[in-house]
Amino acid sequence: MPAGPVILTIPSEIRDPLDAACFVLPEGAEGVLVDMRAVQWIAPVGVVALLAQCLRGGEQNARLQVVLPEDQEVRSYLGTIGFYRALRDQGVPVDEGGFDLDPGYRARPHLSLVKVTNSFEVDQALGVLVDALDESKAPAELVIAASIVVSELTDNAVQHGTHSYVVAQTHSGERSGTPGIHMAIADFGPGFRSTLEAYAPASEVDAIVKAFELGVTGTRERRGVGLSEAQESIDGYPGARLAIASRIGLVERTDRSFRSAEGEDCGGVFVSVYFPYIGGQPAVPPGSPLA
Repeated sequence: MPAGPVILTIPSEIRDPLDAACFVLPEGAEGVLVDMRAVQWIAPVGVVALLAQCLRGGEQNARLQVVLPEDQEVRSYLGTIGFYRALRDQGVPVDEGGFDLDPGYRARPHLSLVKVTNSFEVDQALGVLVDALDESKAPAELVIAASIVVSELTDNAVQHGTHSYVVAQTHSGERSGTPGIHMAIADFGPGFRSTLEAYAPASEVDAIVKAFELGVTGTRERRGVGLSEAQESIDGYPGARLAIASRIGLVERTDRSFRSAEGEDCGGVFVSVYFPYIGGQPAVPPGSPLA
């Protein structure tokens, strides 16, 4: 790589969509070094956001170099969840063999990082997630709620964005403080405000909130029920949380109410979904920096 590449430094913790705003690659950069050395804890939304930005750099013909985390468990987790494989599949070189991975690492994601490009692949990903939840003896109400939210949000991303990426992981909560299942979806669509321009939203935040209304749609099809059903599932499951970062807007739905903020342009749409879940075997070993 030529001297003087743009350095994109990833913070030590990536917990929610706003944390992912720092991942945006600069337009027109010929060389980018993605420095992950300091990462100590990364939630699923960080995994999909980081992958999406690396692939976006590849689409812009930027020469990418990914420097993996110094933490052994974080490196092992990223390998287990499919981060390195997804990069290589899209032509981004990663040589994790030069790093010390933990051969005894036993984390098993509920849904490894997967690229989704159409409704058939949405159904495939959903089937894997449901089977994993059933195997871990998750309560039926959680399986139903998670299925609705992931199905509708992933299908929404495919319809309005480009391809999308989805992943799901259970955390024990020892480090995160949030035991349960965390799911994430990312796409490079134009964002909610552009998609719903027919409704003349005043801002990106207004557009995200508008999308939850029954009957609102950004397509010519008479659907407009996706986010409304997702909202019902979140509202009906105590402690559940849904956060959507779309371009500069962030909206969180929890406790039957919306919270909103604005930040840096995240370059697309990143969704984080959380359902409290205690029971079965946590997918991340107790004491892990990812727990």
